[in-house]
Amino acid sequence: MEYDARITSAFAAPTERLEWVEHALNEMDQCLRKFFIDNKTVYRTDFDPDTGESVYIASLPADIPSLAARKATEVINLVKETFDQCISSAQKCLGHPNFRDRKMGFPWGADATQVEANIRQKGIDQRFRDIIFSHKPHFVGNDRNSADNYIRNIAQLANVKHTVGLAIAGSIEGVITPDIHIRTAQSLNILRPVWSFDKKETELVRYIGDVDIKTQYKIIYTVIFSGAEFIQPVNAVKGLLFFAQLADSLNESLKLKCAEILQTDHS
Repeated sequence: MEYDARITSAFAAPTERLEWVEHALNEMDQCLRKFFIDNKTVYRTDFDPDTGESVYIASLPADIPSLAARKATEVINLVKETFDQCISSAQKCLGHPNFRDRKMGFPWGADATQVEANIRQKGIDQRFRDIIFSHKPHFVGNDRNSADNYIRNIAQLANVKHTVGLAIAGSIEGVITPDIHIRTAQSLNILRPVWSFDKKETELVRYIGDVDIKTQYKIIYTVIFSGAEFIQPVNAVKGLLFFAQLADSLNESLKLKCAEILQTDHS
């Protein structure tokens, strides 16, 4: 949609930030693509002295590049700034005298009551209220770590003054080459793989005896947030993309609302 110069000028800052967010997301994506091209699954057999079993393991021993974590942090901070600038831009567009107030910004809150209080305290135009509430400003329910609250938890990462933590999760999608040769075996257990984030690996088979395993699996790797806020694994790339899209939606929604208000005021 085409906006008049007054709206375009007022929203220049958040629009520019969203362009920076897109560049940072692309750089993070390129970094991770190269990482997974350069690093393949490693298979090895360890011995467990506690059980006397040999353990066939799949691992991805390489560490996620620090550049990816820095870019994730950059995206979160830029998006959080965009949320704040959208509110200031909307206030500026309507000529509110307090749009330069340093306390002006998106009224995040622990619950709906706190968001309402922040809207009033910051002097945000009440005509923006419904738009604000449609953009996930507060936690939902009592469990802050629930899937419904992952965007709110991503937003809170901007309050932590250090690089965002990332980890790798692996899920077994199937067997590529089933190859197990049993000469003699006292036991052979093909396990349900559970990925260890700390060890960056998963156990596949445990056995006692003379067994040769060369089976390889189709493993899907996902980069997730490693913070304690996320009890359930959250895909970091998809989460950041949705967070950015939410900021873009807020920017466009407020511009449309400002256009509607200004047209009504002059009709």
